Amino acid sequence: MSTRLGWIRVHLGHLGNEKADELAKEAITSTEAEVFTFPLSRSSTKQDLKQRALAKWQRSWDDGINGRSTYEIIKKVGLRNHNWPRQLIQFITGHGPFPSYLFRFGKHPGNCCVCGEPGIPFHYTIKYRLTLSYHLRYRADQHIEAWMKSVTNHRLLTSKIIDLLNFITS
Repeated sequence: MSTRLGWIRVHLGHLGNEKADELAKEAITSTEAEVFTFPLSRSSTKQDLKQRALAKWQRSWDDGINGRSTYEIIKKVGLRNHNWPRQLIQFITGHGPFPSYLFRFGKHPGNCCVCGEPGIPFHYTIKYRLTLSYHLRYRADQHIEAWMKSVTNHRLLTSKIIDLLNFITS
Protein backbone atom coordinates (compact mmCIF):
# COMPACT_ATOMS: atom_id res chain seq x y z
CA MET A 1 0.00 0.00 0.00
CA SER A 2 1.33 3.42 -0.85
CA THR A 3 0.25 6.82 0.42
CA ARG A 4 0.40 9.93 -1.68
CA LEU A 5 -0.20 13.44 -0.39
CA GLY A 6 -1.30 16.23 -2.64
CA TRP A 7 -3.39 19.35 -2.84
CA ILE A 8 -6.95 19.16 -4.07
CA ARG A 9 -8.89 22.22 -5.12
CA VAL A 10 -11.81 22.93 -2.77
CA HIS A 11 -14.54 20.30 -2.63
CA LEU A 12 -15.14 19.11 -6.14
CA GLY A 13 -16.64 15.76 -5.29
CA HIS A 14 -13.40 13.78 -4.85
CA LEU A 15 -14.39 10.71 -2.84
CA GLY A 16 -11.19 10.60 -0.82
CA ASN A 17 -11.43 14.26 0.04
CA GLU A 18 -15.10 13.97 1.03
CA LYS A 19 -14.28 10.98 3.27
CA ALA A 20 -11.38 12.84 4.88
CA ASP A 21 -13.67 15.79 5.64
CA GLU A 22 -16.25 13.46 7.13
CA LEU A 23 -13.70 11.73 9.37
CA ALA A 24 -12.19 15.05 10.48
CA LYS A 25 -15.58 16.43 11.49
CA GLU A 26 -16.35 13.22 13.34
CA ALA A 27 -13.04 13.37 15.21
CA ILE A 28 -13.48 16.95 16.44
CA THR A 29 -17.10 16.48 17.53
CA SER A 30 -16.82 13.02 19.06
CA THR A 31 -16.32 12.63 22.80
CA GLU A 32 -14.83 9.16 22.26
CA ALA A 33 -12.13 10.18 19.79
CA GLU A 34 -8.61 9.21 20.76
CA VAL A 35 -6.25 12.07 21.52
CA PHE A 36 -2.69 11.67 20.33
CA THR A 37 -0.02 13.82 21.84
CA PHE A 38 3.58 13.83 20.79
CA PRO A 39 5.41 15.51 23.63
CA LEU A 40 8.92 16.71 23.06
CA SER A 41 11.55 15.34 25.36
CA ARG A 42 12.66 17.58 28.20
CA SER A 43 16.05 18.13 26.56
CA SER A 44 14.42 19.06 23.23
CA THR A 45 12.13 21.51 24.98
CA LYS A 46 15.05 23.06 26.88
CA GLN A 47 17.10 23.34 23.69
CA ASP A 48 14.18 24.93 21.83
CA LEU A 49 13.56 27.47 24.60
CA LYS A 50 17.28 28.25 24.79
CA GLN A 51 17.47 28.86 21.02
CA ARG A 52 14.38 31.08 21.10
CA ALA A 53 15.74 33.09 24.03
CA LEU A 54 19.13 33.51 22.34
CA ALA A 55 17.46 34.60 19.08
CA LYS A 56 15.34 37.17 20.93
CA TRP A 57 18.39 38.39 22.87
CA GLN A 58 20.41 38.66 19.63
CA ARG A 59 17.68 40.75 17.95
CA SER A 60 17.56 43.02 20.99
CA TRP A 61 21.39 43.31 21.02
CA ASP A 62 21.54 44.05 17.27
CA ASP A 63 18.81 46.71 17.43
CA GLY A 64 19.79 48.23 20.78
CA ILE A 65 21.15 51.68 21.46
CA ASN A 66 23.05 50.86 24.64
CA GLY A 67 26.32 48.98 24.91
CA ARG A 68 27.55 49.89 21.44
CA SER A 69 31.24 49.92 22.46
CA THR A 70 30.86 46.37 23.72
CA TYR A 71 28.82 45.44 20.64
CA GLU A 72 31.79 46.36 18.45
CA ILE A 73 33.78 43.63 20.21
CA ILE A 74 31.10 41.04 20.92
CA LYS A 75 28.54 41.08 18.11
CA LYS A 76 27.07 37.65 18.85
CA VAL A 77 25.33 37.00 22.14
CA GLY A 78 25.92 33.76 23.93
CA LEU A 79 26.19 32.04 27.25
CA ARG A 80 30.00 32.00 27.22
CA ASN A 81 31.58 33.92 30.09
CA HIS A 82 34.54 35.96 28.87
CA ASN A 83 36.09 36.18 32.34
CA TRP A 84 37.49 39.62 31.66
CA PRO A 85 39.04 41.48 34.58
CA ARG A 86 37.10 44.44 35.98
CA GLN A 87 39.55 46.99 34.53
CA LEU A 88 39.19 45.57 31.01
CA ILE A 89 35.40 45.74 31.28
CA GLN A 90 35.68 49.36 32.43
CA PHE A 91 37.97 50.15 29.50
CA ILE A 92 35.73 48.53 26.87
CA THR A 93 32.46 49.94 28.19
CA GLY A 94 33.92 53.30 29.16
CA HIS A 95 32.30 52.85 32.60
CA GLY A 96 35.36 53.61 34.65
CA PRO A 97 37.52 56.45 35.94
CA PHE A 98 37.18 58.47 32.75
CA PRO A 99 35.93 62.08 32.60
CA SER A 100 33.44 61.24 29.84
CA TYR A 101 31.77 58.73 32.18
CA LEU A 102 32.16 60.56 35.48
CA PHE A 103 30.76 63.78 34.00
CA ARG A 104 27.45 62.04 33.33
CA PHE A 105 26.95 61.64 37.08
CA GLY A 106 28.28 65.03 38.16
CA LYS A 107 31.50 63.48 39.48
CA HIS A 108 33.78 65.42 37.11
CA PRO A 109 33.61 69.08 36.02
CA GLY A 110 33.64 68.25 32.29
CA ASN A 111 33.72 65.35 29.88
CA CYS A 112 37.22 66.19 28.66
CA CYS A 113 40.65 65.25 29.92
CA VAL A 114 42.75 68.00 31.54
CA CYS A 115 44.63 68.28 28.22
CA GLY A 116 41.38 69.27 26.47
CA GLU A 117 40.87 66.02 24.51
CA PRO A 118 37.72 63.91 25.05
CA GLY A 119 38.14 61.94 28.29
CA ILE A 120 37.43 58.51 26.79
CA PRO A 121 39.38 55.29 27.54
CA PHE A 122 40.98 55.25 24.11
CA HIS A 123 42.58 58.67 24.74
CA TYR A 124 44.53 57.38 27.73
CA THR A 125 45.99 54.44 25.80
CA ILE A 126 47.05 56.43 22.73
CA LYS A 127 47.51 60.15 23.35
CA TYR A 128 47.60 61.33 26.95
CA ARG A 129 51.19 62.28 27.87
CA LEU A 130 50.97 61.31 31.57
CA THR A 131 50.09 57.73 30.61
CA LEU A 132 52.85 57.42 28.02
CA SER A 133 54.34 54.31 29.63
CA TYR A 134 50.95 52.58 29.25
CA HIS A 135 50.37 53.55 25.62
CA LEU A 136 49.53 50.84 23.12
CA ARG A 137 50.42 50.86 19.45
CA TYR A 138 47.51 51.86 17.27
CA ARG A 139 47.32 51.86 13.49
CA ALA A 140 44.35 53.84 12.14
CA ASP A 141 40.77 54.80 13.01
CA GLN A 142 39.28 52.39 10.47
CA HIS A 143 40.87 49.51 12.43
CA ILE A 144 39.59 50.45 15.88
CA GLU A 145 37.23 47.45 16.06
CA ALA A 146 40.04 44.99 15.31
CA TRP A 147 42.32 46.86 17.72
CA MET A 148 39.78 46.61 20.54
CA LYS A 149 39.30 42.88 19.88
CA SER A 150 43.05 42.35 20.00
CA VAL A 151 43.19 44.09 23.39
CA THR A 152 40.67 41.60 24.76
CA ASN A 153 42.41 38.56 23.24
CA HIS A 154 46.06 39.18 24.17
CA ARG A 155 47.23 38.77 27.72
CA LEU A 156 50.02 41.36 27.46
CA LEU A 157 47.69 44.04 26.09
CA THR A 158 45.07 43.22 28.73
CA SER A 159 47.77 43.49 31.39
CA LYS A 160 48.74 46.97 30.12
CA ILE A 161 45.08 48.07 30.27
CA ILE A 162 44.81 46.78 33.84
CA ASP A 163 47.99 48.64 34.81
CA LEU A 164 46.71 51.81 33.11
CA LEU A 165 43.42 51.77 34.97
CA ASN A 166 45.16 51.01 38.26
CA PHE A 167 47.44 54.02 37.59
CA ILE A 168 44.50 56.31 36.78
CA THR A 169 42.62 55.32 39.95
CA SER A 170 45.61 55.54 42.28
